[in-house]
Amino acid sequence: MTEPEGDEFDSYLGRHRIPPEDEHMADLTGSAAKVNTYVVRAAREGAWWMIRVPEIDGLTQAREFDEVEDTARSLIAVTLDAPPDSFEMTIESV
Repeated sequence: MTEPEGDEFDSYLGRHRIPPEDEHMADLTGSAAKVNTYVVRAAREGAWWMIRVPEIDGLTQAREFDEVEDTARSLIAVTLDAPPDSFEMTIESV
C-alpha cells in the first residue's frame, strides 16, 4: 500500500490523514481532532490474560492484568502504524 499524499482519505484506516507538515498546525488552530477510542477486552485463560481488540481484529496476551494496557496499546499502535498516544482505550475485564 502506498502512503497517501496530502489530506487524502485513507480507506484502510477509515480516516483523513493530516500531512506531516500540517500536523503541528492542528494543535495551534484550536480545532479538536477526533481521537479514536478502542475497546480492549481482557479475559483470564489459564496463566494468561487474553487481550482482544475487536475494532482491529487484534489478539495478544499478557501474564499480569497490570500489563494489559501497555500490551494492548502496543498492539493497536503497531497494527495501525500510529503513535501509541494518538488514541484512547477502554479496558473491559470479561
